[in-house]
Amino acid sequence: SVVAASAGEATSVVAAAAGATASPTPGAAAAGEAPPPVAAQPAPAAPPPPAAPVSARWWRPGTLRVTTFNLENLFDTENDPRKDDEDSTPTPQQLEVKLAKLAAALELELALPEIVVVQEAENQAVLAALAARVNAAAGTNYVATSFETSDRRGIEVGFLHDADRVRALEVARFGDDAPGVAEAFGVRSPSRGREPLQGVFQVVGRTLTVIGNHFK
Repeated sequence: SVVAASAGEATSVVAAAAGATASPTPGAAAAGEAPPPVAAQPAPAAPPPPAAPVSARWWRPGTLRVTTFNLENLFDTENDPRKDDEDSTPTPQQLEVKLAKLAAALELELALPEIVVVQEAENQAVLAALAARVNAAAGTNYVATSFETSDRRGIEVGFLHDADRVRALEVARFGDDAPGVAEAFGVRSPSRGREPLQGVFQVVGRTLTVIGNHFK
């Protein structure tokens, strides 16, 4: 039988009269036979790895670079009973991996800035361990500076500066006696801790003041 399609459509031909057998589709199996094998498809090729560093940054030669870098809970392996740091204390293996990743980021991704304002270091000792790791790999002379804060977990704001390129004249933490510090950062703050730092540096005979903050 022939079924006509609507105007503008192609005509369909449906297999003929009752009792007629439709011709088999090429490649199809007859009743009771196993279907023909399906050819395996090749797996898609893996994309090439990104070049290092991943991000593209630009600066003119000779321009001073000041970078901020949140270290995301760089804690030492000691569980300090004076701090709420139990959940942040790493194993020695975890700290080793953390230091290796941060050092690589400073060298490859951030391209060794003259001054780095860091956040979330537990203390100056563990920040100095990161500086030593970068110095050993890159031949720099980073010096670590940070101060105790009123943060319950003990995280601090700090500076890393390359003493071969920058001279630190003064680095100090804003105290609670400074206007607004106690209410915004200190013991009277609903989000206590993370008091800011002020660093005064000398670069090529000029003086630069940098304020290090860690807002919440």
